[in-house]
Amino acid sequence: MLKKLAIAVFAAALVVLPALASGPLDGKTFHGKLTEVGKGGHADNFEFKNGQFLSTACQHEGFGSGAYTTEGSGPSFTFTAQTMSKKDGTMDWKGAVNGDSISGTATWTKSGMAPVNYTFEAKMK
Repeated sequence: MLKKLAIAVFAAALVVLPALASGPLDGKTFHGKLTEVGKGGHADNFEFKNGQFLSTACQHEGFGSGAYTTEGSGPSFTFTAQTMSKKDGTMDWKGAVNGDSISGTATWTKSGMAPVNYTFEAKMK
């Protein structure tokens, strides 16, 4: 009986876990630019993998990946994500996907400082 229960739980996990950890952008990388509003920009890769979003340009500030969500369907839809820095703060990402391009905004909120706003644009690699 215990063996059958273990097999059933394992089978359910194989079905449920991939669905929880994936999204319509998974496996896609976009290359472009992240620009602080009113200042210069930096080359950036925006990576989507296993339900997570990562901005490679932000890694030097301690940011890792964060879960992303999407709204809408078809060739044009939106996404949001929040990433956290090991150093200080969070970044809230809002973007639009249009075919093989993404664009949007990000806001870095750090303790004791005014938020820093960014824009980004990128094309699929």
